Amino acid sequence: GKVKIGIPPLIGVLFFPKIIKGFKQLYPDVNIKLIEHGGNKVKQEVEDGVLDLGVVIEPVDKEQFDIIPLLNEELMLFVHSAHPLVHKEIVEMQD
Repeated sequence: GKVKIGIPPLIGVLFFPKIIKGFKQLYPDVNIKLIEHGGNKVKQEVEDGVLDLGVVIEPVDKEQFDIIPLLNEELMLFVHSAHPLVHKEIVEMQD
């Protein structure tokens, strides 16, 4: 069959070549179509049924979608010493 996957461009470049290669070795008869969009459009197209699945960075409404974590990466934020977030120990994505 065919699987349509929506991914933000940066995620696709960094993580998906290795994942796709492994998937194709296990399932050579499944065609994968990667569609690069921003995270909000990926979520909308999964909701609308345009995409079979989407890969985005959280936060995502866990009541609206079935979520399967792929990676758990620690990101570092660098800000100027005068930036309002400089005194926060932990910065959430929505911040």
